Amino acid sequence: MKNWAIILLGAITLQSCQPKEENNSWTIRGEAQGTTYQITGWEKSEVQKEEIDSLLLALDQSLSTWVKGSIIDDFNSGEEGAQVDQHFATNLWASHEVFQRTDGAFNPLIKPLLSYWGFGPDARKPEEVDSAKVDSLMMLMDWNQLWVMHQGDSLPFTGIKRFESLKLPINLQKGNPAIQLDFNAIAQGYSVDVIADYLDVAGLNHYLVELGGEMIVKGHKEGGKDWVVGIDKPVEGNQPGNRKLMATIALKDKAIATSGNYRKSVEIDGVKYHHTFDPHTGFPARHQLLSATVISESCQLADAYATAFMVMGYPKAKALLGQDEWHLEAMLVYSDSTGEMKTYLTQGLENQIKYLEE
Repeated sequence: MKNWAIILLGAITLQSCQPKEENNSWTIRGEAQGTTYQITGWEKSEVQKEEIDSLLLALDQSLSTWVKGSIIDDFNSGEEGAQVDQHFATNLWASHEVFQRTDGAFNPLIKPLLSYWGFGPDARKPEEVDSAKVDSLMMLMDWNQLWVMHQGDSLPFTGIKRFESLKLPINLQKGNPAIQLDFNAIAQGYSVDVIADYLDVAGLNHYLVELGGEMIVKGHKEGGKDWVVGIDKPVEGNQPGNRKLMATIALKDKAIATSGNYRKSVEIDGVKYHHTFDPHTGFPARHQLLSATVISESCQLADAYATAFMVMGYPKAKALLGQDEWHLEAMLVYSDSTGEMKTYLTQGLENQIKYLEE
């Protein structure tokens, strides 16, 4: 799975800066959602890799557009919709809330547009961009075309107060067969939260969970120090295996996610387009914001807002952060009028960030 509401796969680019392992430390590693995961802790634990893999498989069967026969695949390929589970309901509701808070910058109904531009499992990269086609696909991103069949009633999705709290079964219907959802810009963060919840139930108080660069940490490292993670420098060529870090950040009991435009792109008719699309225009977002790192209590929300900020651009993202309604912290990396790379930090991060030498 890759991203979730707005937008195109939110490029998550965090890298764990792991300390030298001490006597009691342990790590579980594996592959999932087209990437890798790692869980690190030091308390005595009975958690097994097979249990984590089972959790991630169940999430894929609900939320991954890359898995044929998943619930989201059934919804996207069906004429009318599909019966959804709790994972699906929770992510759809969270997506709608972020959609509202960001004036539509985050919209999971963007999948047909992404496929047209050449991203995702059903990519159909055109030889040239047809603006009329783009306009027609944008008309599919209408929340008012989603309906819910629940306990014999047909309810408009936008009229439901708490969709994710409805009792199962829930049947999500669409007014147009071409409507499709993509949770890639939020579901990976949600997966991190699910694993963390599992570790909490298992009685663990100190751990780091990382999946595809999305992270959540609880407690502290062995020895009492905070967990430390690295933040990638948003430059072309900064890829896994050849990463360049611009800073590190010490965290405790927080989730963190990064989105940027320097990794995924597609070339059409000699023009390179990056992967963050603006639902308001149907085209890649064009502005000076290079990457957005968001810290939140929830990795799901950190994931979604990091992607939304890359759509909104630096001034709008900064303004939203200034409202401080949802207790987000962030590091925004942007280029100024001269092309020089600059950073903006919310007040809560000013003493947690350590910039690295070139």
